[in-house]
Amino acid sequence: MKTLRVLIVTLAALLAGACVKSPPAAATHKNVQRYDLKGVVVRLRAEDKVAVIKHERIQDAAGKVWMEPMTMDFPVPNAAEFQRLKPGQTVEGRLNQDLDTLDYWVDQLH
Repeated sequence: MKTLRVLIVTLAALLAGACVKSPPAAATHKNVQRYDLKGVVVRLRAEDKVAVIKHERIQDAAGKVWMEPMTMDFPVPNAAEFQRLKPGQTVEGRLNQDLDTLDYWVDQLH
């Protein structure tokens, strides 16, 4: 019975780990739309390199609103870039979205 319990707990941990989506490698994406991003870092999740950012309205190059202001999670694939972020920091950067997979991530944050 104890062995079964250990097996169940181990399987549950493995499944939970498999559900965490790691930030995409930007080099693997071919059909990418890019937007300017401005906002404030609310918090950071180091375990999956995600910055929670309260962002301003996001518009495309033609000025069409793509997303209204909100707070959301943004993967930051570049480890050095992620390490420079601090909660409360105002940031500008680039939001990228792969139009084939719908993956998204931020980079060029300053």
